[in-house]
Amino acid sequence: MIDSFIHGALITIAIDKRIQTVFGADKQQVQPIMVEQLRLKGLGEWAGPAAEKVLRVTNIIAAFAALLTHENQNLLWYSDKDLINEDGKKRDFKHTQQILGHILAMYLPHKLAAVGFGKSFDRKTHLDDLLSVPDLAAGVVQDLLQQYETEEDIPGGDEKVRVMRWIATPATHLSKITIQITRMANGELGYGRVDMAVKG
Repeated sequence: MIDSFIHGALITIAIDKRIQTVFGADKQQVQPIMVEQLRLKGLGEWAGPAAEKVLRVTNIIAAFAALLTHENQNLLWYSDKDLINEDGKKRDFKHTQQILGHILAMYLPHKLAAVGFGKSFDRKTHLDDLLSVPDLAAGVVQDLLQQYETEEDIPGGDEKVRVMRWIATPATHLSKITIQITRMANGELGYGRVDMAVKG
């Protein structure tokens, strides 16, 4: 059903877990600066890992929005409940929205008519079925890349095999794109598209 009825792109960005920050060479040096800058700009008080995550996610969204949107188009970011959009005492979902607004302004060469935000309701709806698609993709891509890296079989039954076949099988209307970011031998970050195919 996903392949037949969703017209668009399912883009999975896989960042090697050994990369502790994508915003500099050293997490201990970079994350305190990120935390302080967000606080000074009135964008909430974040712990280092959460600041890293919110800036990773918003930069990725903004980069693809710059490529895939046009003047006066609407953009909706709909997310499940997550570390970066939870409401706390010193930051909340509005801060995350404001961060995306700042980041979009750095990337977009055009103006959007409106930017909307949403996260899953306490009571499950059909929109949660849409949210499950990127979660499913992220989980299976992680397993496939880990299996490729370690050459060890990842446990899972027939259900996991079906999902692996789905992510590797081209669809008529839905593009499935996986981009991997990893640390190269010289210490720099490298990236590239991961091509997947079903064997046999």
